[in-house]
Amino acid sequence: MTGNNIPLGKPPVDALDEGSVKYENELNNMGIADRKPKNILKLAEEDSRLFDMYITLYSEGSKFEHSDISTTKMYRKAILPEYDNNYVFSFSLNSHNEGMWERVFNYSSMCLFISYDAIRKRILDKERHLIDGVGNVKGSYDENALKMIDIMFAGL
Repeated sequence: MTGNNIPLGKPPVDALDEGSVKYENELNNMGIADRKPKNILKLAEEDSRLFDMYITLYSEGSKFEHSDISTTKMYRKAILPEYDNNYVFSFSLNSHNEGMWERVFNYSSMCLFISYDAIRKRILDKERHLIDGVGNVKGSYDENALKMIDIMFAGL
C-alpha cells in the first residue's frame, strides 16, 4: 500500500477497466451484449429524450468535474476501506446540503426511470416471449406489473 491507500501496482481505475473489459468480452462471446461506441449525433437523431438527458447530466456533471474537487469532499463517503475516498467513493445523500441532495436525487430518479423504460421497451418490442411465454412455458414477466411500475414512476 502507498500513503494514499492505493495498492501498489495498478491504479484502481485500471483494475476496474480490466474487469469491465473481461466481462464485456464474455457477454459479447455469449451474444448477450454488443457494446459499440456511442455517437452523440446519432443519439440526437435516434432518441431526442436520451440526448436531452445526456446533455443535462453532462452539463451538471461538468460543474463538479471542472470545479475545485475539494468542494465536493464533504459529500464523499468512503465505500472501500482499502482505497482513499479521493479515488473510490459515493456521494452521501445524508448531507446537510439539501439543494445538492435534491439535485442528486432528481437525477438519480431520472436515470432510474430511463433505464427501466429502456428495459420495458426492449421486453415489449423485442423480447415479447418474456411476457407471453413460449409453448407451454409461462412468461417470466407480467405486462400489468410493468404498467403499475409506469404509474409509480409517474407519481415521482
